Amino acid sequence: MSKKKVTDIEDLFPPPNWRKVLKKVKQMRKSIVSPVDTMGASCLSEKNIQKTDRELWKFQILVGVMLSSLTKDEMTAKAMSQLKDGLKKRYGGKGLCSANILKCPNDDLVEMISCVGFKNRKAVSLKKMAQLIQDNGDKVPETLPELLKIHGVGNKMALLALQIYGHVKGIPVDSHVCVIAQRLNWAKPQDNTPDKVRVTLEQWVPKENWEEINFLLVGFGQVICKTVKPVCENCKISKYCGYFNDENHWSRKKKKRRKTKKEKEKEKEKENKRKKKKEKDRKKKKKKEWKRKERKKKKKENRQKKTKKELESSSEEEIKKRKRKQKKKSKDPQQKSKKKRF
Repeated sequence: MSKKKVTDIEDLFPPPNWRKVLKKVKQMRKSIVSPVDTMGASCLSEKNIQKTDRELWKFQILVGVMLSSLTKDEMTAKAMSQLKDGLKKRYGGKGLCSANILKCPNDDLVEMISCVGFKNRKAVSLKKMAQLIQDNGDKVPETLPELLKIHGVGNKMALLALQIYGHVKGIPVDSHVCVIAQRLNWAKPQDNTPDKVRVTLEQWVPKENWEEINFLLVGFGQVICKTVKPVCENCKISKYCGYFNDENHWSRKKKKRRKTKKEKEKEKEKENKRKKKKEKDRKKKKKKEWKRKERKKKKKENRQKKTKKELESSSEEEIKKRKRKQKKKSKDPQQKSKKKRF
C-alpha cells in the first residue's frame, strides 16, 4: 500500500493544540510589557484627537505604520515625536498633517525621521501619500485596495492600519509573527516570506481570532520568542515548539560550518595560482599585441621604401602616366567593381 501524500491544507491545518498555545501566549503577554504595548503604531498619534478629528488621527496612524516597517518600535516612536514637534514649530496648524508634510523640504523631512530605517525612501513615500490624501479632500482611505495604491504601503501596513481603524480585513504579518508561526508549525515549510505566512494563517485561523494574532505574537516575539537568541527557558509553549524540540527543524537557519586552517590554506593556494595564471595570460596577450604592432610598422616602412625607390628610378613620364591612371580610377568607380567581378 502506498502512503497517502499530504497536499491539502485541510490535512495539515489547523495544527493540533493551537487554541491551547494561543491561550498560553495570552497568559504570558499579561505578565509582559513589550515595546509594542507603549510604542506601537496605535499609540503614536496625538492624544485625544480620535474623537475630535478622526481624519487627522487616521493620517497620523498611517504615518506611524509607514515609518514602523523594518524599524524598532522605540525608533519609530522617536521619529514620530520629532515629526510632530518639528512640523508644529515650523508651520503651526495641525502639526503632523498632509499640508505640513508637503510644505516641508525633503532634506528636512529626512532629518526629522533620520532614526528609522530607509529614511530617504520613507520621506519620498510620505510626500506622495500626503499629496494623494490632499487630492482626496484630506480623507484617508479605509479600504484595502485604496490603501495599497499608496506609494510605500504593503499588505502588512495596510492591514495593520485598517485594524487600528476598526476594520479587520486580514492578519498583519511582520517578521515576529512570521518567525513564530514557522516555529510553531502554523505555516508550511515553503512559507518563507511574511505574505506567504499570512495567506496560510488566513486559510485556517478563525476570523474572530484575526484581530488578536498580530498584537499577541509581536509582543511575545519582542520579549521571549526573539528572532535571534530566543529566551526558551521563560517560554510556556516550548513543548509545542518545533524550533525548541527539533534541532533540524525547518524554521532554524542553518549555520555555516567554520573552515579549518588546512581548508583556508588550500583556498589561498588556489587563489594565488589563479592570480599567477591570470598574470601570465595578460603578459602573453601583451607580447602578442606588441609583435603584431611591430609587424605592421615594418610593413609600412617597407612600402614607403619601395615607393621612394620607384619614384627615384622612374622618369617623369612614368610619373605622369601613373597620375593619369589614378585620376581615371577616381573619376569612374564602376571600373573597380567591374575588375573585381572578373
